[in-house]
Amino acid sequence: TGMTIHYVDEICDHGEIILQKKCEVKPDDTPDTLKARVQGLEKKWYPEVIRKIVDSRKI
Repeated sequence: TGMTIHYVDEICDHGEIILQKKCEVKPDDTPDTLKARVQGLEKKWYPEVIRKIVDSRKI
């Protein structure tokens, strides 16, 4: 499993993919432990992607 950051368009989960990251599903995972692992990816990568998008704009 993992996470995908993508542009949003009029169709659900359809926009161009910006970044995908995977994480392991362990045999002893619970919904909460897996959720925490995916959220860790989100916490790391969302700010990085947003920074890169903002930096590429001419203000």
